[in-house]
Amino acid sequence: MAELSSTERKALWASLMSELSNSRVVLAGLNKNDLRAAVDAIDDGLDSMITTVNSLIPEPAKSGLTSKQKLRLFLAILNARLEVS
Repeated sequence: MAELSSTERKALWASLMSELSNSRVVLAGLNKNDLRAAVDAIDDGLDSMITTVNSLIPEPAKSGLTSKQKLRLFLAILNARLEVS
């Protein structure tokens, strides 16, 4: 999976800023540049995290699911955890 381009990262960051502003979420001690740095760092490290997640998936799911299906499964689990927290 390819990293986001600088333009895509900037669009994601702007979307996050807008979402946070609209929901009145306060990022204590963080400014816009801090959030942008977090977006960049997570995107930079995502490939190694995906490799780790893939290694956790048992067979036959590991070989039976496509890369996108594995990521959708991972995203579904993250979203479910977000709702529980």
